[in-house]
Amino acid sequence: MGDYRFLQIRTLLVLVVGMLLFCSIMGCQDSANMSEMEAEHQRLAGLIRSQLDESRYNLLNVPESEAITSSNVVLRAGDEVELKFYYTPELDITQIVRPDGKISLQLIGELEVQGKSPSELREELLKLYVPHLKKPEIAVVVRSLLNRRVYVGGQVITPGVVEIPAEVDVLQAIMQAGGFILPEAEVKNVIVIRHKGVQRYAYSVNLDGALKGEATQSFYLQPQDIVYVPRTKITKLDQWVDQHINKLIPETGFLFSRTSGRTTVGYGYR
Repeated sequence: MGDYRFLQIRTLLVLVVGMLLFCSIMGCQDSANMSEMEAEHQRLAGLIRSQLDESRYNLLNVPESEAITSSNVVLRAGDEVELKFYYTPELDITQIVRPDGKISLQLIGELEVQGKSPSELREELLKLYVPHLKKPEIAVVVRSLLNRRVYVGGQVITPGVVEIPAEVDVLQAIMQAGGFILPEAEVKNVIVIRHKGVQRYAYSVNLDGALKGEATQSFYLQPQDIVYVPRTKITKLDQWVDQHINKLIPETGFLFSRTSGRTTVGYGYR
């Protein structure tokens, strides 16, 4: 009985010691694992911070919400431009491009921006701010393009307002309006009506060659132009425009002055 009791006690002691050793080993392993986990967490936290910084930087350098997405946008007078300075947000500014094509900026003063793309403007700003800022990270965000619209009507499939974020010629605008209604459309005598101050100009543009794939000179549109594709040939352009100008555009909210006035006849490529 005594030997049996001693065996029980020894077995119990072995089990206790074994459990203590196991717990000690596991504790060390847990501590080691915790240290490794903490190190990994710190590494991931640093990586996440780095990625967030990079993501924020990338967002700053891409128009937010992709509001103005065209890669070939060229700034003009009246456009709204926002400049974001990543490391010096106190310099952030939103400005309207003035009629002279310039904006006013802190530290560098007047700057000509008309005719430049957002990426071109950003590169120029980075160079200009180098003497003033330690890390000149700048984003150019085009918030709005003023009146970058033309109206396309007449013998086209979907007449209406067409956005022109960059240079667009007559044929491109018509294609954006669905193309010609053939054979009714008079492609040799497409009318472009343009206002310059109180003067109104009408141009006749022959698109027959362009449609046939021939090399022709493009007639580029300006904001607020009216493109009208007639059904039949027009013999007296100035008289026709004076008689029909107020019938060309339905009430679509298109900003075009319908005031009557003298019409000057011009010609596009023929």
